[in-house]
Amino acid sequence: HIFKIYGLGKVNFPLYAFAKKNFHYGYYADGDKANEILNFRNENLFQYFSHLDKAISVRQRTFLFLFRKLVKRQLLKRSHPYRAYLEKNEADLVRFF
Repeated sequence: HIFKIYGLGKVNFPLYAFAKKNFHYGYYADGDKANEILNFRNENLFQYFSHLDKAISVRQRTFLFLFRKLVKRQLLKRSHPYRAYLEKNEADLVRFF
């Protein structure tokens, strides 16, 4: 949904571009307590997508659409799981897949 909203088209990355496990950057044991204070969990995912869709300007969406191949290439370049696959890094491959 996010790629469509931003004008990036299909999520057409090669196999191993995204980890199947251990891809979160952290777990916060006090997330429920933080939500009690900040109330940041007040929408469902589709409400979030709707707000995001309205927040992205036509100019921004058009720009990203025109440069979607370059943007996707940069995203793939930053993919730690894909780099592990290309470099045959067994420790990271086990961690991600």
